[in-house]
Amino acid sequence: MATVYGLIGKKLGHSFSKSFFQEKFHTEHIDATFENFEMDDIQAFQSLRALHPQLRGLSVTIPYKESIMPFLDALSPNAQAIGAVNCVAFRDGLAIGHNTDVIGFRDSLAEVYEAEPGGKALILGTGGAAKAVLFVLQHYFEFDEITFASRQTSAADTISYEQLGQQGLLDYRLIVNATPVGMFPEVDQCPALDLATLDPRCLVFDLIYNPEETKLLASARTQGCPTRNGLDMLIRQAEASWKVWGV
Repeated sequence: MATVYGLIGKKLGHSFSKSFFQEKFHTEHIDATFENFEMDDIQAFQSLRALHPQLRGLSVTIPYKESIMPFLDALSPNAQAIGAVNCVAFRDGLAIGHNTDVIGFRDSLAEVYEAEPGGKALILGTGGAAKAVLFVLQHYFEFDEITFASRQTSAADTISYEQLGQQGLLDYRLIVNATPVGMFPEVDQCPALDLATLDPRCLVFDLIYNPEETKLLASARTQGCPTRNGLDMLIRQAEASWKVWGV
């Protein structure tokens, strides 16, 4: 019986993971299959494990990178430190959570951003992907200040989009969109930012890869800003997950 790997999330029509891994299985002559498992509730994770005893690895996407954690038997040190999981490996009957988003984002950002000390970074969103971004910026890049922006502003280091509109974006050297706003099929959506206030030296990084250029990136590009989408990050984290799974 073929080994099973897969992706869990709420809506997976936008994902390229299945085609990516199926191609790797074919190229490397591995008897395995990759399936998309859409779930309306993370509670379904337990029944998924029971239904697929040959399951050896999972990728985890929106909105379950945080809520899956209580259902796992163990966490890797970086997943524990970050507070989010995007990769699950099954070993000896145990489900172990990892975070390879950190590797993907770190290596992709390093290609296009020179880590000079100082400056301010802005992360849009506060979910699991945003936590991985924060971990990378704190541990591998030397910003003086890192701020979250969200519609909810309960935390001290989080500001609202309305507040951003009042203060402008001129002081930021890096802006990272870690929300699904602008992702296929809602490609006409864009985070509520006053992009006219961007410094043209600010790098705008959108973790979305479908579409290739989101409305956010297109608007930032018209302001003269360098931009980066999430495809390279996605490939890098997928390769890291492949190693974690031990395929």
